[in-house]
Amino acid sequence: MDNIEQINASCEYLSSYLPENLQEKFAIKLQQQMIISFKNCWFPNSPIRGSAQRSVQIIDNYPSKLLRNVLVELDISFNHFPSDLSVWIDPDCVSYRIENSYIQTIWTIDQKDDQVEEFEMPKYNAMPIRKPATLSPPPIVHKNAAISNNGNQRISVA
Repeated sequence: MDNIEQINASCEYLSSYLPENLQEKFAIKLQQQMIISFKNCWFPNSPIRGSAQRSVQIIDNYPSKLLRNVLVELDISFNHFPSDLSVWIDPDCVSYRIENSYIQTIWTIDQKDDQVEEFEMPKYNAMPIRKPATLSPPPIVHKNAAISNNGNQRISVA
């Protein structure tokens, strides 16, 4: 299992959110946990396989198990990180997304001389956002009322 470059790239990226005095301690502990955690889910010939186990996420300020365990053990606050962050550690690529932004590349297998290839999302023509229609309450209809052909209420009380 040769995934140390991918793990190092993701640990370096995640530790960059922390104050400088915590970065090294955090990166070392996170690296150790990733090596253990990724042991049974690393398939270079099938990069998609096991990808869910290799992702590190924070969703609505709640970190995934791997990250949470490291932060709790080191007594580091979750508040240093964005409220929504996903980091994917795959055999050929390490990438991340913050909230609803574009996916960005941290490391690729084709990386040469520390040149990171940026992943660009295709540009689409966005549909204009329309204001939602306001819903008005249904008309109150008397139990003995009749409706005319044109849809107007015609009250005939017997």
